[in-house]
Amino acid sequence: MRKLFFGAFVLAVSLARVARADDQADAKAILDDGIKAHGGESELLKLTRLHCKSKGTWYDGDKQTPCSYETYFDGSDKGRIMSFDEDNKLRRIEVFNGKDVWEKDDDQETETLSGERLKDRQELMYDNWATQLFPLKAEDFHLSILDETEVDGRKAVGILVKHERHEPLKLYFDKETHLLVKVQGKFKNLDDGKEHDEEAVYSDYRDVQETKQPFRCKTFSDKKADTDLHLTEMTPYDKPLDEKLFLKP
Repeated sequence: MRKLFFGAFVLAVSLARVARADDQADAKAILDDGIKAHGGESELLKLTRLHCKSKGTWYDGDKQTPCSYETYFDGSDKGRIMSFDEDNKLRRIEVFNGKDVWEKDDDQETETLSGERLKDRQELMYDNWATQLFPLKAEDFHLSILDETEVDGRKAVGILVKHERHEPLKLYFDKETHLLVKVQGKFKNLDDGKEHDEEAVYSDYRDVQETKQPFRCKTFSDKKADTDLHLTEMTPYDKPLDEKLFLKP
């Protein structure tokens, strides 16, 4: 997914409301059910260091292009994302290491991101961390209830997640299985400054080290298909990953 959650003033105004004590309690109950359905907090904590591979399709209108990714994540602020084209040629490397983010396209020089572009990519790491669910139990997150909706024909309950240093996002859980099935937010195109509705829909849940993990993710921008990715490998690690993975490429 290009980017998951890019909250903006419009999102904050349309979704914000004063959360009553019982409203917050209901939201926390939904989160607790979700964490339990995904394997429980203690087991999810063991999956903060991952190496994954995925394949799928990138959509540009009627054009469909095969794509694949290889990713490494270590905790909340270290990541490496490698993008490959239809011929399995490496096209882009993105590296996240704390406050530093670098991008390298094809044979071009590595670029150190700053300003809005830096913030944009740091939000991606935040989104990845927040959707692991257990971090949302911290006191600096504010949760409130969203109206029920349907995801792929099934009822889903939702919570609005707010953090003072990050943009808001909406998480929806299947009402029966309590698994996370959709995440919504806003995407701001840094080239033209326009905002877009963006969402990720998760499915094909499988068992991974005593947890439930989605092996398919479909993303949409303004309700139009963006990507359809299938996870082909997921390898958890119980020790810190090689620090070389998170150095400037």
